[in-house]
This record gives sequence, C-alpha cells and structure tokens, in this order.
Amino acid sequence: MAGLKEVLTAVVPTERGIFTGKNKPKEYCTFQTVLRRNRHADDERKEGVITYRVTLYSKGNFEATLQKILDALEAAGYYISETGGENYEPDTGYWVVPVNIQYLKE
Repeated sequence: MAGLKEVLTAVVPTERGIFTGKNKPKEYCTFQTVLRRNRHADDERKEGVITYRVTLYSKGNFEATLQKILDALEAAGYYISETGGENYEPDTGYWVVPVNIQYLKE
C-alpha cells in the first residue's frame, strides 16, 4: 500500500504537519496523526486503527480537488470518517477543509 503522503501528493503538493514551501501553491494538503488505537491479541499489543487529519488548503473552488483526494484515499484503503466544515481565512485567501480518515493496520 502506498503511504499517505504518496497518495495525497498524487493529487496536490503535500507535507506532514505544516507546508514549509516558501511559495505556497494555489492548492496543497497537510496531514498529521490524530490518534493511534491499539488492539491486543495473544497477550501482545498490536497497532489497530490510525486516525489522520488531512487538511486541504485552496485559493479557489476546492470541490473537484476535494473529491479527487477522497477518491484517491478510498482507493488506497483509507476510510473517510468525517469531512469537517470548510473555513475561509481572509488574511491568507485560502479555504481550509479538514478531513478525518482512518486506516486499519492488519
């Protein structure tokens, strides 16, 4: 399975945590781990579900890009658990769209 960064980068430029590029593109993503839930089997701790927050930043109509991101994530085996309400930042001109996703580690 492709890693989360690779899946997102196939759609828009992506970095973990914060986007550090000097000249930020019109659209980009960031992602971070929100929660790791462990499971136990045979008296051993094993990683179970990992929850990530993916955030799309866009200076325009983001709907088509958001759909491409959601499609790519689902195709790569991630579960879309929640798409948060978008927020416009007037000082930067970016729409900010958070998406919570989960991945089940086998």
